[in-house]
Amino acid sequence: MPEPRKAHTTTRRLVDQVASSLSRMVADGSLQPGDQLPSEQALAERFAVSKPVVREALRHLTAMGLVKGGRGRRAEVQALGAEPLEAYFGMAVQSTPGGLLETVQLRRALEEYMVQLAVVNAAEADIARLKFAVGVLGAAADLTDEWIQADLRFHSMIAEIAGNRLLANIFSAAHGAIAEMIRVITANHQDFEKSASLRRHEAIYKAIAERDAESARKAMSIHFDPVEAIARTVERRREEMPWSDALRVVAS
Repeated sequence: MPEPRKAHTTTRRLVDQVASSLSRMVADGSLQPGDQLPSEQALAERFAVSKPVVREALRHLTAMGLVKGGRGRRAEVQALGAEPLEAYFGMAVQSTPGGLLETVQLRRALEEYMVQLAVVNAAEADIARLKFAVGVLGAAADLTDEWIQADLRFHSMIAEIAGNRLLANIFSAAHGAIAEMIRVITANHQDFEKSASLRRHEAIYKAIAERDAESARKAMSIHFDPVEAIARTVERRREEMPWSDALRVVAS
């Protein structure tokens, strides 16, 4: 009879082997998004493992966002998206020490580069969409929830226009964390002025419309200067009390 620890290690290794084999089949195109995987029984026979091993391997692939499935139906390959990272980013901004500031810094690093790509790749229709998005942001200046969504949409458009799928997926995965970041920053109304923020968004749009990559990068950097400063202030308060209490103080 095998030792429990050794048996667990062997099962873990088999699960990893099955998951890796299926992942490679997705990566090399042998399995395409929308394709159904063979039944658990067929997979068990193919890889010479038990059905529980196959089941665990499929759970891993589901967590990675490579397949989806449910009770009574076979697993299906899906296009790789941002979902696996969403929970991580959502928790990071709320529970990780420095999470709010680090979210701002992550956005800054991503968006200063993405906005330069957007300058290069933007079509005239994209420029028009960004102009409209700035107008929506201005119209939402007195409405907190609408402002947050309009702000997020403007920056999401830049991520889309940039044309880098991986960068867009990272930005998409961070949507919840970014929305929370905007809410907390906006709530600190003593230091945050929506009219000034609107002008910074307009400057970003103008640089993109004029096809000036360096001006667009500088405009994005300037946009994040006050945001990062407020985030540092919030994090200092957070160090002195529980995060939930810190949010109430900032929002008051």
